[in-house]
Amino acid sequence: MKKPISISNGHRKWTATEVKKLRGLIKLRVSPSRIARMLGRTRKDIQLKADALGISIDVREDHP
Repeated sequence: MKKPISISNGHRKWTATEVKKLRGLIKLRVSPSRIARMLGRTRKDIQLKADALGISIDVREDHP
């Protein structure tokens, strides 16, 4: 069984699979709101995790 990544916002811990998916969606320039819906998390969770991972996330919502 895979151990969840320890960085947490006080709620659910991020799994390695979720982090991998997050990285891929950010790379595709999917909006934070859409990523949040896809992963079942809040937009703030997405922004905090991206920041914790050192990934720049474009917060504008006008991407396809």
